Amino acid sequence: MSAALFTEAVKSWRDWGRVYQSIPAFTPLAKEIFRREGLPWQPLSPLTPGTNGVFRSGDLVVKIFFPKESGLDPAVDFFTEAAASRQALAWGIPTPPLEAQGQIADKYLFYYLITSYSPGKEAGDWLAQASP
Repeated sequence: MSAALFTEAVKSWRDWGRVYQSIPAFTPLAKEIFRREGLPWQPLSPLTPGTNGVFRSGDLVVKIFFPKESGLDPAVDFFTEAAASRQALAWGIPTPPLEAQGQIADKYLFYYLITSYSPGKEAGDWLAQASP
């Protein structure tokens, strides 16, 4: 077996919380995902943190879901988000289209989604300044 692309240890939610925003930790894995999907690669840059590894790569956003070794099962979140994204587009709701989705087996099994990047204001920032 070849060397792992993602080399961090994830044995708990605390471990995941330590690494999920790390560009150095995710770059090799994300780069391989983009290669397999035939998508153009640009160095990762940070986006607002949530519970998954979410990064911008040029005009794309890659979301790498937590592995089950974190203590939670990512499958439900992955399939729900992919389905919701497709349904929103079908209903004509402006949503960044899915460019790719899948899973990659490395040190852990990672589910991922890749969407187009959609510039704009984050809801929290906008709401803080919005009038009633």
